[in-house]
Amino acid sequence: MKVSKREFIKNLKTRCYDIELEYDKKYGSIIPDYGNDTGYHLAFNDKHLDVKTEKDVMNVNFFNGKKLKDILKQVEFDFV
Repeated sequence: MKVSKREFIKNLKTRCYDIELEYDKKYGSIIPDYGNDTGYHLAFNDKHLDVKTEKDVMNVNFFNGKKLKDILKQVEFDFV
């Protein structure tokens, strides 16, 4: 499903969902670190990265070398 930036960030901040995504015919996920109150594990196309904040999720050059905030409208999401 396509989501607005506002809706995506709202769902991300709840930390209630694992987020599966597809971008450029590649798959990934954003998973809250349930052992801590902050932190996320990013996975995309067999690469993995741990980040500390929602801002990091949006601003790290990780998704084919691009920031999530820049490609958000092109990404398909599933909140599971």
